[in-house]
Amino acid sequence: MSTQLHIVAIPARCLATVFLKGFLLIFELLKYLIKLILQLFPEQNCNHFENWERAVGGDGGDGEDDKEKAEEEERERQEAIREAEERRKEKHRRMEEEREKMRQDIRDKYNIKKKEEVVEMAPQEEPNPLMRRKKTPEELAAEAEQEELDDFTIYERHHN
Repeated sequence: MSTQLHIVAIPARCLATVFLKGFLLIFELLKYLIKLILQLFPEQNCNHFENWERAVGGDGGDGEDDKEKAEEEERERQEAIREAEERRKEKHRRMEEEREKMRQDIRDKYNIKKKEEVVEMAPQEEPNPLMRRKKTPEELAAEAEQEELDDFTIYERHHN
């Protein structure tokens, strides 16, 4: 028995429809898998999956409640970030206190005096170039003279 392969011409719009339906089927499967993952691991904070689903055309719901819920979630997230940052800073402050205590014990043991840190106040540059200090005419003249000097001129002045 011989098997023959029949080649059939399929119009382009039908082919595009088949691809589109396949894509939509894959998309629906992905949404279903994400929902399953969220059900299996509810302790994970996976709100970005739900936001993604809404963004790409998932269940719409009423927008006002979603906005309020999103704003509340954002406030909670910002608060959690702030609290984590405060805990981190407190942890580092305590660690530095412990280090300084150890340093002081070593200084006391070997009779080493603590170096006093001298902080020199350097003139601060203004970040805005329009607000910088204006040069005096003498400073401008000195700069212009320095620009005019080349190696030959400097050599002549020093050897005459």
